[in-house]
Amino acid sequence: MNSLKVLALALAIWLPRMAQAADPLILNEIHQTEGAGKLLDLRVEEVSRDARTSTVEIVFVSGASVASSLFIMRAIYDIAKARGDRYCVKLSESTGEQGKSSMLIGFSKEKVADIDDYYQTGSIAKLSTRLEQIDLNMYDMLFKPRTK
Repeated sequence: MNSLKVLALALAIWLPRMAQAADPLILNEIHQTEGAGKLLDLRVEEVSRDARTSTVEIVFVSGASVASSLFIMRAIYDIAKARGDRYCVKLSESTGEQGKSSMLIGFSKEKVADIDDYYQTGSIAKLSTRLEQIDLNMYDMLFKPRTK
């Protein structure tokens, strides 16, 4: 009976710490109401995360193509940094209605020699035809907070 109490106490202490250790999923959104040119109205949300991939949902309302692309890339950069990863690859993308889309992004700390093997791409629906890894450190100049 004593061992059950010890186990229950250990779980009561350990489980909340495990929940705190998990990084929250990333949400980046912008809803410009003033400005010149096309106003940027976009939401990029990491909806799930496992050891090697994240599913990202994008809701595009309006915005110029370059600004929108950079905003999406910033969200992917933020996800990678939260995961502690350096490389990413877009494994699949599906487009829904009214500006909604979903992407499965693969992440890794090191450059992966065999993308198909590492991410088990044979089981991925709507696999991207161009699987190229991006070194997200090249975006540090744009996205990394600067210190004075």
